Amino acid sequence: MTRLARALLAVYLVAFVWLAYVSAVCLHHNDPGQAAAFYATATLVAVAGGRERQHAAALQAAAVRDPRPYPNDLDAVMRAELARTCRCERWWTTFGTDHDPTCTQQTSATNTRHDEQG
Repeated sequence: MTRLARALLAVYLVAFVWLAYVSAVCLHHNDPGQAAAFYATATLVAVAGGRERQHAAALQAAAVRDPRPYPNDLDAVMRAELARTCRCERWWTTFGTDHDPTCTQQTSATNTRHDEQG
């Protein structure tokens, strides 16, 4: 579980405890409508915390199933991603959908699309 997930779970726990306390105070002051609203909100916060925990467990299970080493260095990730990209101008300006006619990475599907457009 990441530090962000742990922090988010801590925030959910504090919010749940506070909402449950406010609900009990509302019941003590004989205001069941507000108490019900606060209890419902506390329930939603508890569900959100549970989903966050399930999500963290699923990510951890996926990491165990896929033992590929992931680089921690952001520069290494960026270099790897840029190494996979095409260098032609049209590829960058069309969000990776088209290549220049002279590009060596152009596929037959791209050639067909250019022939149809005319």
